[in-house]
Amino acid sequence: MKKKILSSLVFVMMLLALTGCGKEENKDLVCKSEINQSGIVIQMTATGSFGSKSEKLNDFKMEYFYDYTEMFKQSGVEITEDVAEEMKDSIKEELEKQFKTQKGIEIKEIRNDGSKFYITITGDNEVFKKEYPEKFKKGGEFTYDGFKSEYEGQGLTCE
Repeated sequence: MKKKILSSLVFVMMLLALTGCGKEENKDLVCKSEINQSGIVIQMTATGSFGSKSEKLNDFKMEYFYDYTEMFKQSGVEITEDVAEEMKDSIKEELEKQFKTQKGIEIKEIRNDGSKFYITITGDNEVFKKEYPEKFKKGGEFTYDGFKSEYEGQGLTCE
């Protein structure tokens, strides 16, 4: 009887080990918003990657998409390479002002396709965790629930 119980226990333990039960997998939380204002469509996406059990922040990224197509159509302005470069510079300047006080945040890329601009912002996790409000945190750790609550409070939809 003991041998049967022991072999069943070993089988269950092997099954758990082989299926990966107990491994910590990342779960991503993606929060999005879209604003349409004066012919400009602005989309923002904030993505946090969390450990499924610890719920601690492992990585984050913010992406912005600006579509000026309708604004330029309404104003009759043609998007030339010079205008696009000027706008990229203007967008970068505005974002640098916005994140000036946020240490560890880096504007990784600004690229455009005509009147559409794509911006990727990343940051140092440790600095990000220290710099952001306590609302994001639980027990001093940057958490999934805090991330979700804070961005939903800012009007973003999180999944």
